[in-house]
Amino acid sequence: MMLGDKNKDNCLQICSQIQICSQITKKRSTDQLRPHLSRHNLYKTHPPPFNMDLRSLKKEIDALPNAKILCRTFQEQWLKPIRVESNHHLPFLQHLSPAAKKEANVKLKECASLLTAISYGATLQQKLRRYGSLAFDLKLNLLRHDQRKSKLIISNVIHDESLNIKSTIKEVQQFAEHVQELASCYQAVNSLLQQELSLEDSLVFFDSSHKKYLTQLQRLAREQKRLLREVGEQFIVLTKEKKW
Repeated sequence: MMLGDKNKDNCLQICSQIQICSQITKKRSTDQLRPHLSRHNLYKTHPPPFNMDLRSLKKEIDALPNAKILCRTFQEQWLKPIRVESNHHLPFLQHLSPAAKKEANVKLKECASLLTAISYGATLQQKLRRYGSLAFDLKLNLLRHDQRKSKLIISNVIHDESLNIKSTIKEVQQFAEHVQELASCYQAVNSLLQQELSLEDSLVFFDSSHKKYLTQLQRLAREQKRLLREVGEQFIVLTKEKKW
């Protein structure tokens, strides 16, 4: 295979994977849309310009909040399974009817499992940081005409077992789905408590800051999708520009 063909093949693989990443976002702005890609059809239009420089992109990725800390704080501020020794900050929960406690605990157990899964998003954020660094390194090595290092970076992004971007796209989507399920579970528990609690107790419970941390998790899910798409587009442009 000629080097030019390898260049096209690498570009197509990254483009196809990033196209999937674009499809998992609901927003459909012009710069997110991609023309149809096939093995014999590159972009028919010019590739999208950089939406941000690499330094800004790395700063945004580094500024993402830690998913594990958000999950822990959310659970501390909200509810644990309702038992005699739990939720001391909400003593009125002990006065719930046995049926309400049972129903709430089923949902809270489900929420706890989701929070455990979402906590693993901290490793996903490490991957995003790694991609930001690799994109920056790729740009530098292309400027230095270092083909060996440039090819190694591209190979890692496409083929590496733990770092390939295709698996990361799936992880980002799974993270977002778990957060969405958590929000539904959260709403179900809150609706149940609203029916059971007195007005005074409801005001105390719903005036807490737990909603803020769920909102931050939802924002994090959206930001991870956007930033993965952004860093992927950086790789697309850099891969198409190399002249091997």
